[in-house]
Amino acid sequence: MFRRFLDPTSNRFCTFEYSYDDDSVTVTRGTGDTVEETEVFDDPYESHSMPGDALFEILVAQVEPPFEEVLPDDLLEIIEESHEITLTGRLRAFYADHEYKQYQGFIAQQIDCKVNFVADAVIGIFYEEFHDPDADEWRELIPISSVGVGEDYGYEDEQHWLGVDPALPDGPVFHLYTSNGFEVAYPTLDAFLADLTEEPS
Repeated sequence: MFRRFLDPTSNRFCTFEYSYDDDSVTVTRGTGDTVEETEVFDDPYESHSMPGDALFEILVAQVEPPFEEVLPDDLLEIIEESHEITLTGRLRAFYADHEYKQYQGFIAQQIDCKVNFVADAVIGIFYEEFHDPDADEWRELIPISSVGVGEDYGYEDEQHWLGVDPALPDGPVFHLYTSNGFEVAYPTLDAFLADLTEEPS
């Protein structure tokens, strides 16, 4: 998992990286292209009595304005590596052309949820098989967004996601559930994007 934050006024940045291999959290701070401080929590259980991924979430949540999250330019590579897939067609273009930056944080009106294209399940290690009752088979589908719900859309419900079949590059976009079920939310990726609107102020 990786998060990068930037103060657009001072050009100061801070990054957070969690390593699944050794359960460590690395925090880097600096200005412009210069790294000024690096802190590594290589044994979070000993120093914080919690696993590294939990510490990662706590540290990220402590970042306050004027810092703003900067979406990664290499989201395509991150997703392909994390899920061990190669995307093609329209779905690949969505990431390769950085369209996700244009729609990040928008509201999916039909489902009434806020999208987050860099949620942990999207960019982290995720493996879940979903049962297709019509074909009576299991399918490997991947999440492309978390589902932010609630009065202010501030709660990311980890019981379901929006996802796709990477073998079907134009869609549909599915609603995925932890019960291993899924249903079509939008017939195509473009239909999904057309339903997104900016969050009302």
